[in-house]
Amino acid sequence: RKNFQTYTEVFVDVPLEILKKRDPNNLYSRAEQGLIENVIGINLDYDVPPHPELVVDNSGDISQIENIANEIAKMLKWVSN
Repeated sequence: RKNFQTYTEVFVDVPLEILKKRDPNNLYSRAEQGLIENVIGINLDYDVPPHPELVVDNSGDISQIENIANEIAKMLKWVSN
């Protein structure tokens, strides 16, 4: 933040249980079985950013991704309101 004037942190919040359901490569289940390591949320901790400029809830239907992208673009002033 102190190195970039226009730094903007966007936190896309998705609960772990939703991530597991959306996981096409079964990384989470393989990590839970001990077959792979270094999977965030299973055997690596993840710290939620303390002060993001925008928090986007992506726990709903994945078809809403366009709405989420538009929300981020508006916040970054890439598109008009």
